Amino acid sequence: MNYHRATIFTLISISIVGICAIPFGDPRLIFGSVLLELLFIVLTFFVWKESTRALYACLIVGCIVIIGNSLAPPHVHLMTTFEKPINAVILIVGGYVLQAMLVIFSLKTILERRSIHISNINR
Repeated sequence: MNYHRATIFTLISISIVGICAIPFGDPRLIFGSVLLELLFIVLTFFVWKESTRALYACLIVGCIVIIGNSLAPPHVHLMTTFEKPINAVILIVGGYVLQAMLVIFSLKTILERRSIHISNINR
């Protein structure tokens, strides 16, 4: 499997879900939401350009988003009660499923590149 391509598609999916989520979120948080989406768009560009540092940033950002969503009482309440079903689904898909995929695919891409690099050194 081409994990590099999967990482790019996951970043694009996160950006699409995030952009769709902005109108449903708290109006006080729009500025932060837009900045976060811009971060994912910039990461997509650098991962596409095959930057290993961007892959490490994807690992860090993905973990921070998952932990942040888990520690935010309004998010936990929303996911457990499904008070606003659209918001809850967007939060679960964009904040957990896609972020977990981002972490996994970024890690796999890094490991794949390391194994290729190591095998080239041994030749």
